[in-house]
Amino acid sequence: ALARAAGLATGERGGVFVDDRCRTSDEHVWAIGEVAALQGRTYGLVAPGYAMAEVVADRLLGGRATMTPAELDMSTRLKMLG
Repeated sequence: ALARAAGLATGERGGVFVDDRCRTSDEHVWAIGEVAALQGRTYGLVAPGYAMAEVVADRLLGGRATMTPAELDMSTRLKMLG
């Protein structure tokens, strides 16, 4: 709701559309993790969020990193006590 109110492009089922640099439709706003819809798809895992954060950090420092769904680690780990 906040993204829509701000005028950002969003998906029909949620998520803020981002490009391969994790930028939204407003070039001054970035989105990562469960909020970001990379190529129209959101990822509810922590590893893709970390990868997106690395891209944004690189871009903020003047780098040229990009993100594609093929680069995302979609594996998960189950941790149990005992």
